[in-house]
Amino acid sequence: MWCVIRTIMDVAAGEELTIDYTQEVVALQPVHVRRAALLRDKEFLCECPRCSAHGDDTRRFPCQAKECGGHHLVHQPTDADEASLLPCSCCGAAAQTAYAASLLRGESALVSELRTTNEIIDSGRRIFVDVVSLIQRLKAPHHPHHHLAGEVARVKWELARNVQQWGDAAEAKRAEIECRNAIVRIPRRDTAVCFGNLGDALVAQAGASASAQASVLLGEAQEAYQRALQGLIFVLGPDHPWTGVAATKLAAVQARMLRSASPLRRHTVGAP
Repeated sequence: MWCVIRTIMDVAAGEELTIDYTQEVVALQPVHVRRAALLRDKEFLCECPRCSAHGDDTRRFPCQAKECGGHHLVHQPTDADEASLLPCSCCGAAAQTAYAASLLRGESALVSELRTTNEIIDSGRRIFVDVVSLIQRLKAPHHPHHHLAGEVARVKWELARNVQQWGDAAEAKRAEIECRNAIVRIPRRDTAVCFGNLGDALVAQAGASASAQASVLLGEAQEAYQRALQGLIFVLGPDHPWTGVAATKLAAVQARMLRSASPLRRHTVGAP
């Protein structure tokens, strides 16, 4: 029996190799949630560089000075600690008490709203509810790289896909990918799958669009499938079934682009 191990970044001679105990969904969760899961399942308090950092890279809020452009990270090492906002990453200003409290209340309310919406989706009740109103009701956090922004985007993708609103679905998947890449900067299987989902939505959207717009959408779909294929080869290897699916979809969209780019050639095949 063979075991193949792939590193996801360059490794220096003598460097310690470690294993990520968290599943991909957990890796995008806040520090106190990840640590609680590992303490419950693996019986240790994680002290890796991400979990032991002073600021939580999954919980970002914009600086109160709008012209600053910086962000506040949240400090909450464990469930037992109260959440607080760290000084701005750019200007160094502390968040005012009222501003910080408002942001954290909004964060908590959004967690509850997402929980309710996910319960609706999982139970199948989406057939009987106004999906459009659910999509509109979910408001992303103020910062696009807060982990809840990615979760809102994922739920919006699920809802839009079920009612075949492919433009909204593609927009949601772009936002989810941006958030994922900002938080977890190493190659991940689920991020590669997200690029495949984006390609699917763009191909479907192209099918209902005028010729010129369809060409643009297919070009973006090709790029999305290429990113999906590259990621899956890197993480799962070239022989994995998911990699094969991504390669098939990429070949199909490339063939479709070739056909749409040369209509005269199609009509003159076989002519003298």
